[in-house]
Amino acid sequence: MKYACAIDFGTTNSVVAIAREGAAKPQVVASEPSCILITDDRSTQRLYAGNDAIAHYRGAADTTRFVKSMKSLLSDPGFQSTRVFGRTYTAAHLVRPVLSHLKALAERALGEKIHRVILGRPVHFSSHRENDDLAEGRLREAAVLAGFTEITLQKEPIAAGWSFASTLREERRVLVADLGGGTADFCLVIFRPGGRHEVLAVGGARIGGDDFDGRIMWGRLIPCFGYGSTYESWGKMLEVPIHIYRALCRWDRIPFLKESRTWRDLRYIHQGSTDKPGISRLMALIRNDLGFPLYQGIATTKHELSRALVSTIRMDRDEVTLREELSRAQFESMIAGDVDQILGTVTDTLTAADMKGTDVDVCFLTGGCSLVPMVASRLAELFPGGRLSTEGDAFTSVASGLAIYGLSA
Repeated sequence: MKYACAIDFGTTNSVVAIAREGAAKPQVVASEPSCILITDDRSTQRLYAGNDAIAHYRGAADTTRFVKSMKSLLSDPGFQSTRVFGRTYTAAHLVRPVLSHLKALAERALGEKIHRVILGRPVHFSSHRENDDLAEGRLREAAVLAGFTEITLQKEPIAAGWSFASTLREERRVLVADLGGGTADFCLVIFRPGGRHEVLAVGGARIGGDDFDGRIMWGRLIPCFGYGSTYESWGKMLEVPIHIYRALCRWDRIPFLKESRTWRDLRYIHQGSTDKPGISRLMALIRNDLGFPLYQGIATTKHELSRALVSTIRMDRDEVTLREELSRAQFESMIAGDVDQILGTVTDTLTAADMKGTDVDVCFLTGGCSLVPMVASRLAELFPGGRLSTEGDAFTSVASGLAIYGLSA
């Protein structure tokens, strides 16, 4: 039986789907967090991915390293490798366990080995062509390391459009908006019955749910970790370096803080700090590998603000106790610039096809950020008259569309 295996490797979550010839729709095999856990008990080193990583996570910084959002590392030329418990991990080596884990789950569901995969990729990994090429090369390398021998890449919004088009019975001009954890990608397509689709324009911006989470960290939480405080050094009062707090706003950077000179600097800063509780809290966050549960709390608050006007960020674990209220209005103020940039990219995509929002039949929203009320309301202004559609699962449509595409390719 002909089939296609597809993986939507996302910044926050990854999904694997299988499309079988003759089946009504693809089978979503698994949707799991894009994370890995490396453990070392001085005798054995183990590596877990996805839900297995979370199940084994204990926050013991001396024996574990928890890494998330590896997708954002792919286009970073400054990230060459990191050493964890004496072993060197490149970007491809950090991504490989997630792809291997999803491959194993797909093979279990299919009952045979899988060698061919359709991988999703954002419209732009980076605004710089050389970094975009670097990211695609690293993703391909990770797929090879995971055991795939035939690798096809497809842009994620085009894939989501294939999923949406499977429900259409007549020609439609569709703007697909794939708003994920790391990127906001758009594709303007004429979908026709029978698969004779025509891509008119694509666009993308490196903005997503991780950026929204980072805005919450910067706008509400960094004062809890000593931001703005000073410390005494050789008779002078100096401000705690801002780069430490910038790193806290990039979830993928937190696990590496203890691998750098930053940890040594913090021990020195703590001795002469004017905010010892805040710096102690910061050191506990890093030492105890608490970035993951902290950002879980931030994400929970963000999701709650899609339904409520006020929510509270809570954490009480291993010397880090937080209780910070956040309103939807405050959150929307924090992300206003990001939303403006998203809308600007949509407008640019329409302009590239010489169209306006009213020329489009449907704007199909998918991805976790499509659930943010401010994002949906701003898009509704651009596509008036009930043109917004959220059919299907916002978190699995890309993988399903990749599988459908793979079956027809």
